[in-house]
Amino acid sequence: MLKRDIISAIQEKLEATILGKASGSTTQPAGLFAATPSISGTPTYSSIVEMETALEEANITGNKVFIVHPKAKGVLKITEKSAGTAKYLMEGNEIDGYKALSSNGVANGLQTGTDESGIVFGNFNDYVIGQ
Repeated sequence: MLKRDIISAIQEKLEATILGKASGSTTQPAGLFAATPSISGTPTYSSIVEMETALEEANITGNKVFIVHPKAKGVLKITEKSAGTAKYLMEGNEIDGYKALSSNGVANGLQTGTDESGIVFGNFNDYVIGQ
């Protein structure tokens, strides 16, 4: 039980560091939100498409997924793509056809009152951290 708790604590800290907004130091890597552009304010269908376009322009291919903070997930599930369509930004576990994962480790301005959305999009299979 102790070993499982230690492993879980390390995993949570690593996830929060990777998906955080700390600028980094000699002992800690910068979080994805430190320099990665994110959606400002409440997400819209247009801002989701802008994220997808930015990845394609940067030639990011492979298994792309969204990772969202639970608070952002709630907003995505109730925000319509266009008024009166009953089509929402997040339906099921997908955003615009891409798989969407949820994690408390994601930096989330919707919760803290800053101008960040708590949404990141990319191919995380290619993300490598050396320890």
